[in-house]
Amino acid sequence: MDEKEEARALFVRGQQAYYGFDGAKRDIDAAKKLYLQAAWLGDKDAMCCLGDLFLRGKDGEKDARAAADWYLRAQKCGSRAAAYVLGLEIGFSEFADVEAYRRAHPPLQSEEVLPRAEAGESMAQTALGSMYEYGVGVKRTDLRSAFKWYEKAARKGDPQAQFSLAMLYEERGFRKEGRPAAGEIYALLRSAAGQGFPRAIEKLERAAMLAASFAEALGALTDEELSILLDDGNDADE
Repeated sequence: MDEKEEARALFVRGQQAYYGFDGAKRDIDAAKKLYLQAAWLGDKDAMCCLGDLFLRGKDGEKDARAAADWYLRAQKCGSRAAAYVLGLEIGFSEFADVEAYRRAHPPLQSEEVLPRAEAGESMAQTALGSMYEYGVGVKRTDLRSAFKWYEKAARKGDPQAQFSLAMLYEERGFRKEGRPAAGEIYALLRSAAGQGFPRAIEKLERAAMLAASFAEALGALTDEELSILLDDGNDADE
């Protein structure tokens, strides 16, 4: 096994520990150690996961400086996810190294990406969708245009576009023609998660935990309590 293969194997083990895949118990400390080993061997996805851990504070206190460092390392190794995070305003402006990076690599403008997006390149379509969603490199935020480009890329199977489209529906409340079915949002998340997109996996994991908690709560109710609850819900709809 060469160094690259070893790094990838460590990253996969880190994912198993973090998400509790294949019957493994979830262990964030173990995941962090495996990510670190993989990252020092050059795995860009492990670097990005470390950035996520430090940024979100899932392993002790939040550390934006460490998060910025790992995102920068990942971006330099070609990570699209890290470049996407660094392109947004997420509280890194106090760090000189990030500011220097931004000065040397100014944000793309939509005019630079549009020809590639129109030519059918899914990566460019996803990037253009992000620009319109967050108002980066365009005149203003435009959720309708964001939807247009996310949808094109999502149909080609781009996992980031699929996740972003699902979040445009769920978190941004975007509606094109009426309310999208919950099944459509779930299908987008499932497809993205099936391709290993971490944020989609985490979203589905949280949804499963919430559903399990809700089912447990309902199971603890007596038939009479459940009947009252359902009757109240029916009254509210009338």
